[in-house]
Amino acid sequence: MRKHRSLERTTRGVRIAVLLGTLVAGSQLTAMDFTRGDSNGDGTINIADAIFTLGYLFSNTVALECMDAADANDDGLLNIADTVFGLGALHPSPGVPPLNIPQPSFCGVDPTADNLDCASYAPCP
Repeated sequence: MRKHRSLERTTRGVRIAVLLGTLVAGSQLTAMDFTRGDSNGDGTINIADAIFTLGYLFSNTVALECMDAADANDDGLLNIADTVFGLGALHPSPGVPPLNIPQPSFCGVDPTADNLDCASYAPCP
């Protein structure tokens, strides 16, 4: 009887390890290259990206295909702070050091773990 329970625990542990390995491997395989700040996915970062993100946040008429790209400040949230940060990076105030948009600045994967995803981003090969 004791051997049976031990075998059951081992089998359960193996199943959990395989499941976790599959989940981790799966998340690595689905990482999508994108450019942070380019929320409309046109390949450039400009004021249109801020307008696009505001449309998503307040009108629900815009579909974001890559939420990671819209997260301009890379805080793991999608909110108005991203538009403010993006505009500040594009148009710095006189006498204030320019803001640098967090990585990836051009076609890369998100280096920070968050709940935002990127279903597709056409400008990156």
